[in-house]
Amino acid sequence: MSKSLTGTVVTVVTVIGEIVGRLESVGDEGVTLKDPRMFVQVDAERAGFMPGIATTGEVNVSSITIKDYVTVMSSNEHSAKAWMQQTSGIILQ
Repeated sequence: MSKSLTGTVVTVVTVIGEIVGRLESVGDEGVTLKDPRMFVQVDAERAGFMPGIATTGEVNVSSITIKDYVTVMSSNEHSAKAWMQQTSGIILQ
């Protein structure tokens, strides 16, 4: 994975699902994301972000390090915009 993604909104694919956040660092310890949010699909027409990673975990965690992951990639424009709106409260057009 390219470190050139540092500072951008990325999607980390894990065995439990997709986590979106701003990439802080990549190293031997894993991938560190700022303001991570778990992507959830409610049904065929509704999807969004949990305010954290685990249903029973803390909400609005400032950062996490993910040790085991499948891949890291740039988030698509729609997902990045939705993540920015949820984490900043600013409505983007």
